[in-house]
Amino acid sequence: QPQVGRVYYPGLPGDPGHALARAQMQDFGCVLALDIAGGAAAAARFCEALKLFGMAASFGATESLALPPQLLFPGDLSAGEKALAGVGPGLVRLSIGLEDEGDLRADLAQALRAC
Repeated sequence: QPQVGRVYYPGLPGDPGHALARAQMQDFGCVLALDIAGGAAAAARFCEALKLFGMAASFGATESLALPPQLLFPGDLSAGEKALAGVGPGLVRLSIGLEDEGDLRADLAQALRAC
């Protein structure tokens, strides 16, 4: 999608962590991150447009969750510290839950169009 600058997911063969994840894991899991082109404002519009994803930072839930960049790290980190950690202004972490795959894909598509 043109609204996505990069996808961070160790299950993708081009991901820098793919070989290590493949060696250590049986499956790659359901957490990924998207770098939304357009920065913080576009990432905020994307998150606000999601209908099936809750806004929370929990790995223990079965529902799909989205975590916008302002919630990823404490506010006292400098821009340099965030950059060092790989957290740009448009980064959104997604945890994919048990909802219908087609419904989730449709929700993500409409949210990307909104940003």
